Amino acid sequence: MAGTTLVLNRLDAANEITGYDAWVRAADDAERYTRHAVTCMPTESNLWLRLAIVRAVIVQEPTATARLMNMSAWLAPTDEVALLARLYFWNRLNVTTLENARNSVESDMNLLLKLGDPRKVGPALTRISPALLPYVKAAGTKLTSEKKSSLAWFGLNLDKLP
Repeated sequence: MAGTTLVLNRLDAANEITGYDAWVRAADDAERYTRHAVTCMPTESNLWLRLAIVRAVIVQEPTATARLMNMSAWLAPTDEVALLARLYFWNRLNVTTLENARNSVESDMNLLLKLGDPRKVGPALTRISPALLPYVKAAGTKLTSEKKSSLAWFGLNLDKLP
Protein backbone atom coordinates (compact mmCIF):
# COMPACT_ATOMS: atom_id res chain seq x y z
CA MET A 1 0.00 0.00 0.00
CA ALA A 2 2.89 2.37 0.68
CA GLY A 3 3.97 2.16 -2.95
CA THR A 4 0.46 3.01 -4.08
CA THR A 5 0.47 6.04 -1.82
CA LEU A 6 3.78 7.19 -3.31
CA VAL A 7 2.67 6.92 -6.95
CA LEU A 8 -0.63 8.65 -6.12
CA ASN A 9 1.24 11.45 -4.34
CA ARG A 10 3.43 11.88 -7.42
CA LEU A 11 0.32 12.10 -9.59
CA ASP A 12 -1.31 14.54 -7.17
CA ALA A 13 1.79 16.76 -7.21
CA ALA A 14 2.06 16.80 -11.01
CA ASN A 15 0.42 19.74 -12.74
CA GLU A 16 -1.54 18.88 -15.85
CA ILE A 17 -1.40 22.48 -17.09
CA THR A 18 2.17 23.63 -16.44
CA GLY A 19 3.94 20.27 -16.69
CA TYR A 20 1.86 18.10 -18.95
CA ASP A 21 4.63 15.64 -19.84
CA ALA A 22 5.45 15.01 -16.17
CA TRP A 23 1.73 14.65 -15.43
CA VAL A 24 1.31 12.09 -18.22
CA ARG A 25 4.27 10.08 -16.87
CA ALA A 26 2.87 10.26 -13.32
CA ALA A 27 -0.60 9.23 -14.50
CA ASP A 28 0.79 6.33 -16.53
CA ASP A 29 2.94 5.18 -13.61
CA ALA A 30 0.01 5.43 -11.18
CA GLU A 31 -2.30 3.45 -13.45
CA ARG A 32 0.29 0.79 -14.19
CA TYR A 33 1.20 0.44 -10.51
CA THR A 34 -2.39 0.26 -9.23
CA ARG A 35 -3.36 -2.24 -11.93
CA HIS A 36 -0.40 -4.40 -10.89
CA ALA A 37 -1.33 -4.00 -7.21
CA VAL A 38 -4.90 -5.12 -7.93
CA THR A 39 -3.62 -8.24 -9.69
CA CYS A 40 -1.42 -9.01 -6.68
CA MET A 41 -4.18 -8.39 -4.11
CA PRO A 42 -7.52 -8.65 -5.95
CA THR A 43 -9.54 -8.80 -2.73
CA GLU A 44 -8.21 -5.47 -1.40
CA SER A 45 -11.08 -3.02 -1.73
CA ASN A 46 -8.88 0.02 -1.23
CA LEU A 47 -6.80 -0.85 -4.29
CA TRP A 48 -9.92 -1.01 -6.47
CA LEU A 49 -10.92 2.40 -5.14
CA ARG A 50 -7.48 3.80 -5.88
CA LEU A 51 -7.57 2.37 -9.39
CA ALA A 52 -10.96 4.04 -9.89
CA ILE A 53 -9.48 7.34 -8.71
CA VAL A 54 -6.53 7.07 -11.09
CA ARG A 55 -8.75 6.15 -14.03
CA ALA A 56 -11.11 9.05 -13.27
CA VAL A 57 -8.20 11.49 -13.09
CA ILE A 58 -6.95 10.33 -16.48
CA VAL A 59 -10.35 10.20 -18.16
CA GLN A 60 -13.65 10.03 -16.33
CA GLU A 61 -15.39 7.25 -18.22
CA PRO A 62 -18.56 6.71 -16.16
CA THR A 63 -19.11 3.02 -16.83
CA ALA A 64 -15.51 1.97 -16.13
CA THR A 65 -15.23 4.16 -13.03
CA ALA A 66 -18.53 2.81 -11.71
CA ARG A 67 -17.40 -0.77 -12.31
CA LEU A 68 -14.21 -0.20 -10.30
CA MET A 69 -16.13 1.55 -7.52
CA ASN A 70 -18.65 -1.30 -7.45
CA MET A 71 -15.80 -3.76 -7.01
CA SER A 72 -14.50 -1.76 -4.05
CA ALA A 73 -17.99 -1.73 -2.52
CA TRP A 74 -18.47 -5.44 -3.14
CA LEU A 75 -15.18 -6.30 -1.41
CA ALA A 76 -15.71 -4.05 1.64
CA PRO A 77 -19.44 -3.38 1.96
CA THR A 78 -19.46 -2.50 5.67
CA ASP A 79 -15.93 -1.36 6.54
CA GLU A 80 -16.34 2.21 7.81
CA VAL A 81 -12.88 3.29 6.64
CA ALA A 82 -13.61 1.98 3.13
CA LEU A 83 -17.10 3.54 3.19
CA LEU A 84 -15.68 6.95 4.13
CA ALA A 85 -12.99 6.68 1.46
CA ARG A 86 -15.62 5.84 -1.16
CA LEU A 87 -17.85 8.64 0.11
CA TYR A 88 -15.05 11.12 -0.49
CA PHE A 89 -14.79 9.91 -4.07
CA TRP A 90 -18.55 9.50 -4.69
CA ASN A 91 -18.81 13.18 -3.76
CA ARG A 92 -16.50 14.08 -6.65
CA LEU A 93 -18.05 12.00 -9.41
CA ASN A 94 -20.60 13.14 -11.97
CA VAL A 95 -24.27 12.18 -12.15
CA THR A 96 -23.74 9.63 -14.92
CA THR A 97 -21.06 7.76 -13.00
CA LEU A 98 -23.19 7.69 -9.85
CA GLU A 99 -26.17 6.39 -11.83
CA ASN A 100 -23.98 3.62 -13.26
CA ALA A 101 -23.08 2.62 -9.69
CA ARG A 102 -26.50 3.37 -8.18
CA ASN A 103 -26.76 0.24 -6.01
CA SER A 104 -23.33 0.76 -4.49
CA VAL A 105 -23.88 4.47 -3.90
CA GLU A 106 -27.26 3.84 -2.26
CA SER A 107 -25.86 1.04 -0.11
CA ASP A 108 -22.88 3.13 0.99
CA MET A 109 -25.04 6.15 1.85
CA ASN A 110 -27.59 4.02 3.74
CA LEU A 111 -24.91 2.25 5.77
CA LEU A 112 -22.88 5.35 6.51
CA LEU A 113 -25.82 7.43 7.63
CA LYS A 114 -27.49 4.65 9.61
CA LEU A 115 -24.51 2.94 11.23
CA GLY A 116 -21.51 5.21 10.70
CA ASP A 117 -19.89 7.21 13.48
CA PRO A 118 -21.58 10.64 13.35
CA ARG A 119 -18.28 12.25 14.41
CA LYS A 120 -16.80 11.05 11.10
CA VAL A 121 -19.83 11.01 8.81
CA GLY A 122 -21.12 14.49 9.70
CA PRO A 123 -17.89 16.33 8.82
CA ALA A 124 -17.39 14.15 5.73
CA LEU A 125 -20.72 15.39 4.37
CA THR A 126 -20.60 19.09 5.21
CA ARG A 127 -20.24 19.75 1.47
CA ILE A 128 -22.33 17.50 -0.74
CA SER A 129 -22.08 17.65 -4.51
CA PRO A 130 -25.30 18.17 -6.47
CA ALA A 131 -24.77 14.72 -8.02
CA LEU A 132 -24.58 12.95 -4.63
CA LEU A 133 -27.26 15.02 -2.88
CA PRO A 134 -30.27 12.90 -3.95
CA TYR A 135 -28.60 9.77 -2.54
CA VAL A 136 -27.86 11.45 0.78
CA LYS A 137 -31.40 12.80 1.02
CA ALA A 138 -32.92 9.40 0.24
CA ALA A 139 -30.76 7.70 2.87
CA GLY A 140 -31.63 10.45 5.35
CA THR A 141 -35.35 9.77 5.07
CA LYS A 142 -34.77 6.31 6.55
CA LEU A 143 -33.09 7.56 9.74
CA THR A 144 -34.55 7.95 13.21
CA SER A 145 -34.84 11.46 14.62
CA GLU A 146 -32.12 10.57 17.16
CA LYS A 147 -29.68 9.64 14.42
CA LYS A 148 -30.54 12.80 12.47
CA SER A 149 -29.89 14.89 15.60
CA SER A 150 -26.58 13.16 16.18
CA LEU A 151 -25.48 13.83 12.59
CA ALA A 152 -26.66 17.45 12.83
CA TRP A 153 -24.57 17.91 15.97
CA PHE A 154 -21.51 16.97 13.94
CA GLY A 155 -22.28 19.12 10.90
CA LEU A 156 -24.81 17.25 8.75
CA ASN A 157 -28.28 18.67 9.17
CA LEU A 158 -30.36 16.51 6.85
CA ASP A 159 -33.48 18.61 7.36
CA LYS A 160 -31.72 21.69 5.95
CA LEU A 161 -30.33 20.17 2.78
CA PRO A 162 -31.28 22.05 -0.40
